[in-house]
Amino acid sequence: MDVIKDFARLFKTDFVECCEDYRVKIPRLWGSGEISGINFPSGIGLLQYDCTFKEDLEVHFVVNDVHPLKFLFCLEGSFQHRFEGEDNIHDLGTYQNCMIANQHHSGHVLYFKAGVKTTIQSIEVDRKRFNQKMACDIKNAEPRIKEVLLDVYANETFYHEGYYSYDMGKIFDQMQAQKEQGLIKKIFLEGRSFDIFANQLLQYKDDDMEASQQHLLRRDEVKSIHQAVAIIESSMATLGTVKELSKEVGLNPNKLQNGFQTLYGQTVNEFIQKIRLEAARNLLTQTPYSVQEIMERVGWNSKSYFSQIFKDTFGMTPSEFRKKHQKAR
Repeated sequence: MDVIKDFARLFKTDFVECCEDYRVKIPRLWGSGEISGINFPSGIGLLQYDCTFKEDLEVHFVVNDVHPLKFLFCLEGSFQHRFEGEDNIHDLGTYQNCMIANQHHSGHVLYFKAGVKTTIQSIEVDRKRFNQKMACDIKNAEPRIKEVLLDVYANETFYHEGYYSYDMGKIFDQMQAQKEQGLIKKIFLEGRSFDIFANQLLQYKDDDMEASQQHLLRRDEVKSIHQAVAIIESSMATLGTVKELSKEVGLNPNKLQNGFQTLYGQTVNEFIQKIRLEAARNLLTQTPYSVQEIMERVGWNSKSYFSQIFKDTFGMTPSEFRKKHQKAR
């Protein structure tokens, strides 16, 4: 992988290579961390940056060939990107990502700020080699995806920026946690690289939809799901509709539902029902409130429906549940 060799020359140090797995450790003079890369037979490569530089560093990637299609994911810290010969700067921070392709043989530039620990995963796709293996599938792909993948001679500059999905974040967590070496490591990382590639194309489609129709939960939006949970737990008696809740936390209903399914394996209403039932159970055993008062406190309007749902969950009516646990005490 030439880019690792170039970094080694820049740092005036040696790189290590074993079976197409390259890595270079950043000398103390420059900072700390390492940059590694692996080439896979499929035409996909993986570059991993885990580095902190002592001074601002601008790296120019220039080759006498067509650059690969790149997917850059900022897991930690921040960096800047611009195309060679252009002034437009793209700022990317934690949880952001971009898809980039240079026109013809022009290069691109990455800028790292001094003292900022930056972790980047970069999936690099040699479109010519990849097309040879996936020609039929690419031919039948959606127009915008096909257009990007078929541009094997880089006739067009391409740039797309967004926030990577929660599912992609879980893949990155797996990649960072794996400790195997050699064959197992390479097979594992190639599989995860394809997972990222597929998820990025799904996200690209999702990004192209109207904001109200997008459904993929982004990594930076997880905090909004946690905010929704806090609202549910603190306002059971006065909760509005799912649409109102989604508006309060700044997500569309599709993303809110997908977020609850992703994090909790339940729809929003299923989660609300579970929280209400747990609260009702605790109030029945720990307070003197009547069943009617408890029902109102947890947000149910129909006593018969509340009793039925409670019985379906705990095997007895609220009154029977209270009587049993009062005797036990």
